[in-house]
Amino acid sequence: KKQTKKQIKITIMSEQQQTAMERQMKRKSSKSFVLDQLNLQSFLKWLWEGKNTKQTLLYAKTTFTLHEAFEMLSTNRVLSVPVWDEEEGMFVAFLSLIDVLRFLYDQPTKKINLSLSSSPLSQFLPQLANEEGATVEKLAQSDRVSEVMEWFTLGLHRVLVDDSTAPRRTPSGFLISQSDVMKFLNQHSQQSGDIVSQTLEQLRLVENDTSPGIGPGALRTIRSDQQVCEGFELLFSDRTSALGVVDSDFKFIDEISATDLRGINETELETYLALPPVTFLEKRKEASGHVVCTCTRSATLLEVLSQLVEKRAHRIWVVNQESKLEGVVTLTDVICKFAPFDYKLLRSNKV
Repeated sequence: KKQTKKQIKITIMSEQQQTAMERQMKRKSSKSFVLDQLNLQSFLKWLWEGKNTKQTLLYAKTTFTLHEAFEMLSTNRVLSVPVWDEEEGMFVAFLSLIDVLRFLYDQPTKKINLSLSSSPLSQFLPQLANEEGATVEKLAQSDRVSEVMEWFTLGLHRVLVDDSTAPRRTPSGFLISQSDVMKFLNQHSQQSGDIVSQTLEQLRLVENDTSPGIGPGALRTIRSDQQVCEGFELLFSDRTSALGVVDSDFKFIDEISATDLRGINETELETYLALPPVTFLEKRKEASGHVVCTCTRSATLLEVLSQLVEKRAHRIWVVNQESKLEGVVTLTDVICKFAPFDYKLLRSNKV
């Protein structure tokens, strides 16, 4: 996996960008970043103390049917789990609620194909190839948290940390998510230097996000008069995690994301898909724990960080004084600003 990460870096960097990377890393190394020297063993100890419990790893198996995988995710109200392969003796993928819905969804009829529910999960795993779900990075407890953050800047949302006390070739480990790192950053924000006092505009976190549609820097949105199924089709095809719900004037109303599927069952899915987004969200808000965050370009990184952690949200939508949508800042975007190097700048040609 480390080789894969090195290849990713080489692929996205030109000679000029490599020079810019060295310059940015030098600037960051001169400041006191709280996660630079912390190892994962210490981080997990902090995490468990905050939750008053040691984590139990929840996972699916390649032999599960789609129905069993969906039930596991729904019953436990989680958005994704690692997938264990008994023959390989290793985790081979991460499976999300959006993945299961994508496998079950029949686009021509815009309905759920329940006949696929009894199909084994292994049949669909090849569809995760070259996607985030196909990358299961497992780190040692002696590795530094900055290594986790580097993987997060490259597109992963969660990593596994090895459980050294578990027998070999058994489904074990501890999961660290982007939300876990965000909580730590928020709690130790005073040790993060002056970056937290800079605004989203100063940090270039909203640039190139003003045009709706599909493409680099474009906002992913759904109009309030469309059907929810159209929104999920865009989530499937564009591999994005959320859509902004807007009116005809592009004023922000709400968001639709994988979180809105938390706790849902297959029978309910069929009914909900034909609804307009606002109606869907009204019916699902209480059951899913739906929250939405907004701010303006003048918000500081600390204000954004605090709001995301307090509301347990995965993104914050940036609006102007007229409530028109201008951009979105995700957990990945925030974490990039604390990581040794911000790879998102390379992809957007901002360095």
